Amino acid sequence: MMTPLPALLIALLLLRAAAAQTAEELAQTAARAMQQQDYAAAENAYRQLLQSSPNVAEVHSNLGLACYSQKKIPCAEEALVHAQKLAPGLFVPNFLLGEIRFQQGRYQEALGGLSKAVKIQPDHREARKMYIATLVGLKQYGRAIEEYDRTLEANPNDADSYYGLGGVYLQLGQGVIQRLANEPGYGALMTAHHYETSEEWRSMALNAYRDAITQLLVLRPQP
Repeated sequence: MMTPLPALLIALLLLRAAAAQTAEELAQTAARAMQQQDYAAAENAYRQLLQSSPNVAEVHSNLGLACYSQKKIPCAEEALVHAQKLAPGLFVPNFLLGEIRFQQGRYQEALGGLSKAVKIQPDHREARKMYIATLVGLKQYGRAIEEYDRTLEANPNDADSYYGLGGVYLQLGQGVIQRLANEPGYGALMTAHHYETSEEWRSMALNAYRDAITQLLVLRPQP
């Protein structure tokens, strides 16, 4: 004859059985919270989910996104770095970590994640824009221009890219003028060459800005 289990033990077993069934429910709760932009509730659900799924990269990635959406940067960084280590090919950790590093002015560190994000999702506009902005921050103007040209080939009506391209050309022109001012020993021929080059870049910048304004006018909804 079996001895009846104590009531407390029965309760503990029931709780354990219920907990074993909550992983899917927690995932659904977290997903609903994210859809409703209740990021604090999503964060809480993902943290609970990690107790049973500590090595699932997507859970860490989603936790990072929930934290980032609340502007809780240290929390987001920790979760995203963990996700990136578990699954280097995930888009969200690479993109968000790149964006965080960019906002912190850590352009070289941002470049690695953003370049991966662009390779993973080449058509993701925000990732590509952030990637180009990072190139500009690193003063890699040639690569930035190439990326703007590539973007405009795919989307000729992208006013933001025209505007950004104009900014790059303007910085190039200003750089030439500054170097010219600091190098008084250059001969007249070299001076003229620099002047012409800077004027060429100014012209290219103005043309890019004009294109941007034109596209904005075309895309602006009519009253």
